[in-house]
Amino acid sequence: MKWRGRVRTEVFRLMIYVSCVKYQKDGKTEYLIVASKERNKDAIEEYKVRWQIETMFGCLKSRGFNFQETHLTMPEKISKLMMFLGLGLSLAMLMGEIQVEVLQNIKMKLKKNKRYAKSLFRIGLDALQNALFNRHQLKKEKQLQQFIELVSCA
Repeated sequence: MKWRGRVRTEVFRLMIYVSCVKYQKDGKTEYLIVASKERNKDAIEEYKVRWQIETMFGCLKSRGFNFQETHLTMPEKISKLMMFLGLGLSLAMLMGEIQVEVLQNIKMKLKKNKRYAKSLFRIGLDALQNALFNRHQLKKEKQLQQFIELVSCA
């Protein structure tokens, strides 16, 4: 059962609005609590969007593309690079979904903490790297061909 609630309260002389969702996950009770300065009926939904953005930047930085190592400071160059990184992120996610769901080459393994050992992004990025950089191997030719077909459709 899912329970939602919202309350206005004061913390350190600052009025805040606290939203809470209580839900069951794997037989355990979980809580998501979000605090906001503004009265917002969809603070939980906005938090979900924010978390997706945080996850995207994690993929662009430490989990794959290492965007921060470019040390770019010119906005127009950053903008162009972000466009290509966004395309790469989309292709990696799509390739991950294809590897897991369509081709069933990889099984998503759960660790003890109930999180996946590898994300769809990581699986897809690894598959793209293998297809591009190991194309001299015969079994990789099929992956390269699938990658080319994928890119031509995207």
